[in-house]
Amino acid sequence: MKLTRENITEYVGRFLDGRTSCAEEQALYEYFRNENIPDEWNYLRDAFAYFESGMREEDAAESLPEVTSPQPLRRSGMAAWCSPRIVARWCVAASATIMAAAGTWLAVSSDSNATDLATSLYDGSYVILNGEYCNDIETMDYQIDIAMERAAIMETKAARLLAMTDKQQQNQTKQYN
Repeated sequence: MKLTRENITEYVGRFLDGRTSCAEEQALYEYFRNENIPDEWNYLRDAFAYFESGMREEDAAESLPEVTSPQPLRRSGMAAWCSPRIVARWCVAASATIMAAAGTWLAVSSDSNATDLATSLYDGSYVILNGEYCNDIETMDYQIDIAMERAAIMETKAARLLAMTDKQQQNQTKQYN
């Protein structure tokens, strides 16, 4: 990356906002190490030398000039080495993982509660299945599921038949009109 007089303002602004990549920061450090920088940027030479040295406190008094403008805030923690966009992505990923884990836990716990509830509701119930007495709740539940599926199939067939008869009636009324 080559810094020029035209793009230096943009990169310095991005650096002070904490939005530069490591490569961009290295290019800025190298640029301000040069002897032939424009006079308008001389006041930043010592500041970039300070940043490049790792901001050691013993160098601070002798390397930083008196600055009347406020100092930029230094990011800490994960934000010090990641862009805000990457930090936001990690936060979203962590939130999604937590929500998935919570949803799974709720689903598993509600299934066991439903089984316990069904057991208590149908305790003592029985059916005559193929001529035999059956009080096993799981078998009854399975047979109820089969009956519900058959009922849904029959309902679908009935709806199709009704639709066909409606079409036939409409066609007949069109023929008479």
